[in-house]
Amino acid sequence: MSCSPVLPHRLTGRCSRRVTTSRPPAPPLKPARDVRRDGSVAPGGVPLPEVNDVVRTGGPRLERLRHAALNTLRGCLGNLVESFDVYTYTVFVTYFEAQFFDPADKNSTIYAYAVFAISFLMRPLGSWWFGRFADRHGRRASLSLSVTIMVGASLVVACLPTRASIRAWAAVLLICCRLVQGFATGGEYGTSATYMSETATRDRRGFLSSFQYVTLVGGQVLAQLVLLILTSVLTDDQLHAWG
Repeated sequence: MSCSPVLPHRLTGRCSRRVTTSRPPAPPLKPARDVRRDGSVAPGGVPLPEVNDVVRTGGPRLERLRHAALNTLRGCLGNLVESFDVYTYTVFVTYFEAQFFDPADKNSTIYAYAVFAISFLMRPLGSWWFGRFADRHGRRASLSLSVTIMVGASLVVACLPTRASIRAWAAVLLICCRLVQGFATGGEYGTSATYMSETATRDRRGFLSSFQYVTLVGGQVLAQLVLLILTSVLTDDQLHAWG
């Protein structure tokens, strides 16, 4: 402890001593421990083996990116399946519309496309219901359920009796299946977008989440590709009969 020179007090005029404490000198700064991306140490740096190992092997940052990419792939696959099931109807509708609507009716094609359009009415309801389900039971459970419902409805469409068997009830059952598919599609789109954005890394969130729309278009392209393959293998009569 040391005392400063005598200073006059502002009010009383008396002299007082200002007491100050002496502090030990600050220790010298250690060299910066700077590790480059390639694992080398910057000039004047101190090598850290554990940090170098993390940098050389990719470390937790690369591991998080791999985990996010895997989750993105999972979300994309489910979205691709649902998109394929949705747009397969429009791709092949000209081949099976006679199985559900009267070919003699000049508006049969309009009815067939109206069945596709009516499924969009269920998408907002499906998005709302699956959004609440995902908040309570998790995103993966919601995505798995929506894909299961979509695949099940598609299987039922493939097994439906035709108009020759049950008359107008064939179209009614087709409409019901399409409404169920619209319900599942609405739940898939919103939940998959949320799941992919939540599991993405902070610096790649926009890039990884963009694949949600890529697979949406990819389902349409895949449906067209299947039609192209079938038209090159089967005849037109075979496609109308069972293809």
